[in-house]
Amino acid sequence: MKSFLEEYVSRCLAAKLDFKQHVFILPSRRAVNFFKQELVHQNSAHFFIPELYSIEDFIEEVADIQLIDTLTAITEFYKVYTEVYPKDKQETFDVVYNWSQTLLQDFNEIDRHLIPAKDFFGNLANVKEIDHWSKTQNPTAIVKNYLEFWKCIPKLYTLLIHNLQQKKQAYQGLAYKLAVQNFDNYLTNTNKQLHFVGFNALNASEQIIFQKTLQSQKGKVIWDLDATLLKDSYHPSSYFLRKYQQEWKYYQQKENEITASTNLFTSLKTIKTYAVPKKIGQAKSVGQILAQLPKEEYTKTAIVLADETLLQPVLNAIPEQILQVNITMGLALKYAPIASFFDQVFQIHKHEHSDLFYKNVLQICGHPSFKMAFPTESKMLKNYFVNHHILSISRQDFFEAFKSYSKAFQQTLQLIFSSLENKPKQLINNCLELCLLFKEFNQENALQLQYVYSFHKLFVQLQNLMALTDYIETIKALYAVYKDVLAHQSLDFKGSPFQGIQLMGMLETRVLDFENVILVSANEGILPSGKSENSYIPFDLKVAFNLPTYKDKDAIYAYHFFRLLQRAKTVHLLYNNDASGMENAEPSRFLRYLQIFPQAKHHLQHYVVSATTKANLSKMQQIPKTPAVISKLKALFNHGISPSALTTYIRNPLDFYKKYVLRINEVEEIEEEVSYRVYGSILHDTLQHLYEGFKGKEIKKQHIQDFLNRYETELLKQFDKHYNAEAIKKGKNLIAFEIAKQQCNRFLNQELKLIEQHELQIVAIEENRKIPFQITQLDFPIFLKGKADRVDVLDGIFRIIDYKTGKVEHKDLIVAEDWDNFTEDYQYSKSFQVLFYALLFQNEAKNKPMQSGIISFKNLNNGFLKFGKKTGKANEKTHKVSTEILQDFEGHLSELIQEICNPDIPFTEKEV
Repeated sequence: MKSFLEEYVSRCLAAKLDFKQHVFILPSRRAVNFFKQELVHQNSAHFFIPELYSIEDFIEEVADIQLIDTLTAITEFYKVYTEVYPKDKQETFDVVYNWSQTLLQDFNEIDRHLIPAKDFFGNLANVKEIDHWSKTQNPTAIVKNYLEFWKCIPKLYTLLIHNLQQKKQAYQGLAYKLAVQNFDNYLTNTNKQLHFVGFNALNASEQIIFQKTLQSQKGKVIWDLDATLLKDSYHPSSYFLRKYQQEWKYYQQKENEITASTNLFTSLKTIKTYAVPKKIGQAKSVGQILAQLPKEEYTKTAIVLADETLLQPVLNAIPEQILQVNITMGLALKYAPIASFFDQVFQIHKHEHSDLFYKNVLQICGHPSFKMAFPTESKMLKNYFVNHHILSISRQDFFEAFKSYSKAFQQTLQLIFSSLENKPKQLINNCLELCLLFKEFNQENALQLQYVYSFHKLFVQLQNLMALTDYIETIKALYAVYKDVLAHQSLDFKGSPFQGIQLMGMLETRVLDFENVILVSANEGILPSGKSENSYIPFDLKVAFNLPTYKDKDAIYAYHFFRLLQRAKTVHLLYNNDASGMENAEPSRFLRYLQIFPQAKHHLQHYVVSATTKANLSKMQQIPKTPAVISKLKALFNHGISPSALTTYIRNPLDFYKKYVLRINEVEEIEEEVSYRVYGSILHDTLQHLYEGFKGKEIKKQHIQDFLNRYETELLKQFDKHYNAEAIKKGKNLIAFEIAKQQCNRFLNQELKLIEQHELQIVAIEENRKIPFQITQLDFPIFLKGKADRVDVLDGIFRIIDYKTGKVEHKDLIVAEDWDNFTEDYQYSKSFQVLFYALLFQNEAKNKPMQSGIISFKNLNNGFLKFGKKTGKANEKTHKVSTEILQDFEGHLSELIQEICNPDIPFTEKEV
């Protein structure tokens, strides 16, 4: 296969052109590079490279003006806006920035297509007046301002152009307009022949330039379209060429008719379409297609992304054996990992508060870019916040806490977290300093270094903008500009454009040809893009003034699509067929065309791709008890086993293994709201501090009344100890504090009523016990340990009480007569726990009748919930923890411990 450029260069060399006398203009700089490469490839002798331009560079040359970027154009527009628009109705720069981009794009279109501004804007203002939503005779102030704005547009436009021309500057559309005005002089002053190569859709300015070149016989226009497509009067790919054939005087002469560049569209081709779910599925399918590609085909292959957001997934899917991939589209800088870091920095200062919120600090200091620079310090910083349970901290205290750390770390914290008092210039300076700091810590990471360099350039651009103007007065305004500039920046990959597989967007394919084409995201709404247009100009007005509409865009996409197929031999077309979410699952109309109007030599194959997954039947995990595990278990039981550890085993042996054998604990995190665990500790410690001075004493009425007077102070003290006193002054934490107060008050009032009729003596408060437990079948010592919340004697009955902040009901403490499943079913965990405490404290009872149970703070109305055992008689239970019951419990406990220590019984996971 000979490519379009290869054929054209061959013709130029065959015609023995003197390249000094010829200028070649192509659609893009990439096309210029390929044209230059083809010249070198086909010409073995030494020669001078002719003048080569992309169309934009050529327009800038002819217009004799400097093209400016969008950011500069918006800044110039805002200057004009402040001069023209009434002062009392002017908006801030960040507001104008958002809508002015669309307006400037419309100015671009108007100028490129040489629309008379006066007529156009007059019509636009009239349309807006007809269209506005208020139909009353006396419009509101909002409507009046709306209409006044559209009437002001001509002044804004005229003054903007005047100011730019004074500076010898222009946005793209204005440059085209000026190039048309200067083109006659350019043709007169040049003796060179112009060659416009590989164009299709032209704006009005380009059409005039092309026509003047042809009519003055100062050059040629070389089109690239297949004969079959060109002859088809209805085919969208040839829409523009047919239009030029009919409208241009030059082509109305028979000898000057537009001719096709090839007739290969109908030649032998294999065209495969793939219906693939989701974007990631398409990326993986690309990898599978490439994996089957012979090595010698790599340089003849292009991956074309209709949806350019697929760049990273496709890059990740490229097989390892493909070592060279030339990426022409660049990676959008907003997807770089460091972008989220700087976004968080902006967010802190955009909504700046007097204190630093822990989440903002930890998000930044936990960011990969920050952790790569300060791995040890970032970990210690997080631990500081977690260990001290800090929700917010003053800047002064924050910097003081880390003053002993490295100078670079302290400097970085100052740059990120120092108060800026809404000074955007200072924020940009800080970001530049951060880039320089990160540069020092990423010398070994080339890609990360490139990211840092790109962001440094971006911040320099913003710094230069603010040095020229004072429009960006707030960090909020700066952030709006920063986000927009970032969205249009890309990280360009450097590589050889002539080696390996080419990876490009749809527009980069202009004038290029490949034998193997893999086109991704060939969906309707993407290829073509549909009716969505970013413009203030109504559709009817565009039609009236011959401005391009979405219909023209459809024809442009059609041209690029079918031109890619002209010389290709194997084509893979992938589209998303999953309609879930917001994605369009309809294949492109161009794929439908290939199916409905098939060519005789086109071998069409369709595949529906689905994920190849195997059903992964979950198996309960088993952990064998190795000698090392048994050794750890012996140490655990020798140290003392708690009831919570044993009930953990009953619930799930695997959890017991992880927590008590491997010692894997939950990662401590800062809790913005009081957790159930912390809440329980607060209530327990409050009651402990109220009652602890009365061990061995009788509780009187005046004691409880004293508790009622000071429980709130004690509760607040415990909240401060376990959580943060400042954090409970608002929100859900305040609600938690109020609930705790209410529950303490209710509990103490119940105690007051209790001692009015009964005698109550405290035996122990939050007291630890550790006792030996003899199991003859085991050859190592076993100890049981635990801490009862309260042990007392009520009217001669020895009671062991466990406080629960959650809801517990009496049924949770009842066991069957035969103890069925007692150590196997977790529903008996509460009964197990209170009997365990009874076993620990039985010697304290001294032959008194004993009860063991729970006081549930969510079920205070039921008071002390006592352990009970069914007796065999209907609905009858015993609540006395007798010697017989404890002996039965000891037997079940012994069996449970033997099971845990049995090396032949693995830790087997249970469904929870």
